[in-house]
Amino acid sequence: MSTLSPVDALNAARAGVAKLGATPWTKAAAASSEALSALSDVVAAVDCSHSLRETVRKMRWNAGYLGSDDSSVFARTQYVKEGLREALGALDGSSSSEELSMWAESARKAVERIDTSSASAFQRATIQDAFRTTVDAFSVAYAGAGECSRSDAHSLTARSESSQAP
Repeated sequence: MSTLSPVDALNAARAGVAKLGATPWTKAAAASSEALSALSDVVAAVDCSHSLRETVRKMRWNAGYLGSDDSSVFARTQYVKEGLREALGALDGSSSSEELSMWAESARKAVERIDTSSASAFQRATIQDAFRTTVDAFSVAYAGAGECSRSDAHSLTARSESSQAP
């Protein structure tokens, strides 16, 4: 379980995406790694039932390799795409709200526009858009979500539905 609250984790993820946009292309892999790691913290923060541990692990694995010197410029796009797909998979079933479905679909389309056969340096805008729309989808799903400490029995669905209440 994350030590960050969902709101703090979302704020950190937003900051990571903003930093990615302002980072020179020569340091974009490290900034993408940090943004993906921050997004994995969001997933961990909302995973009160501990059912998304494998998703968080995969996201952090992708973030780790993305930021390593061993990753090629072509592999980086694959690490970003896989990590963001994992994040969006965590939203599946989290809410049946039409609003969240629209945001999640927009994020999925943005992620699918990442071309894994092209170097990440040529896709900076595409990659940043995929990160931004994914964080936006999580913001819609978990805005105002409380911390998990009340009960480990809460599921993503229950948390998401409670955050959508008026």
